[in-house]
Amino acid sequence: MKKVAVKIVGRVEGAALIQWPDGEDYKRAFVPPETLQEGQVDETVLEAAIPYGVPWEDFLDIKALTPKRIAREMRRIGIWTIDDLRAKGPIAKQAVWGAIQFDLGALIRAVEEEA
Repeated sequence: MKKVAVKIVGRVEGAALIQWPDGEDYKRAFVPPETLQEGQVDETVLEAAIPYGVPWEDFLDIKALTPKRIAREMRRIGIWTIDDLRAKGPIAKQAVWGAIQFDLGALIRAVEEEA
């Protein structure tokens, strides 16, 4: 059996909440505490574990984030040249955040409707 290194996040009513890296992502799930062995769990245990958390990628809608929208936001905050970009690097990151126009209310409603 392949072992996977996990981090114990907490314990709830006879179950351990664990977290582990999954490729470039992370997962959390509940497992029986007795399946934990020196910070590791058998891969088969993870396959049968009770998932924890919301699969945000199923609900996030950022189709409006386009290169044109980011470029427009960069120009709006005064980044027009490579010299501007070098001088205002941290502000350039704000341009991306400004372009997202994240709607928290819509995300909450979408998750609640699915539950």
